[in-house]
Amino acid sequence: MRNIFASAAVGALVLAALGVAPAMAGSAVTFVSGKGTDAGTCASPATPCRTFTFALSQTNANGEIKTLDPAHYGFTSINKSVTITGVPGAGILMSAAGTAITINNATAVVSLRGLEINGRGVGTRGVTVVAAKAVNIVDCTVRRFGADGISISPASGAVSATISNTISSDNGNFGIEFVPGSGASVLASVDHTTTNDNGFAGILVSPGATAMISDSIASNNAIDGFRASGDASSKMYLARSVASGNGTGIHNVTSSTVKSFGDNKVFGNGTDVDGTVGLVASK
Repeated sequence: MRNIFASAAVGALVLAALGVAPAMAGSAVTFVSGKGTDAGTCASPATPCRTFTFALSQTNANGEIKTLDPAHYGFTSINKSVTITGVPGAGILMSAAGTAITINNATAVVSLRGLEINGRGVGTRGVTVVAAKAVNIVDCTVRRFGADGISISPASGAVSATISNTISSDNGNFGIEFVPGSGASVLASVDHTTTNDNGFAGILVSPGATAMISDSIASNNAIDGFRASGDASSKMYLARSVASGNGTGIHNVTSSTVKSFGDNKVFGNGTDVDGTVGLVASK
């Protein structure tokens, strides 16, 4: 035992002599503030970081970043399981082209809660999922991006996505798109979510994606409210939802699987329904 402690002490002295700091463990919970500084461990509300990116570097996998006050915390890339929890007015305000939040780790479970993500007309996408095991987007607002508000578009693998109590509006293309690559898949649940005033469609479901949409609104989108395209592996199920003021309310573009539980409200669109929409009998 004495030899083990002696070896550890010698190792620390060698690192110090070389000017190398011993590796420090991250924290299970870190904090960010508009008054914070990107230094230290961010592990206390008294010493918060300033940006999401720095806080991520100090947060253990499966940990949480908590915002303390309304501020803009910078675009970031997430490569591990983490939860980011906002307060009213906390989020990301883009100043140039790019994606506000990119998620890229096939084993990661990422939760975004209570964030305001604003592209300001210059950002490209709000949230892009390149790879993940599961993504949860809850109580967020995503708006004013040149392309898409939320893009669940894994290149490979399977992603489980939950989007709840969220608004994705005023984006150039899609409010929310589920577009897995060849051989990839997305299983999505969308509830109490509004997609309005987007340049193409509120929600897009593409081949390899299955989306259960309930208690949600697609309104005033230029082309479609709810859109499924590709083939039968594009699956969209709609319950207790509203499509109004869109070019087309519900659009099955080709031979996708689109089914309604018969309790949706589709009215006031240029065309209310285009393509085959099946009926699921209530049980």
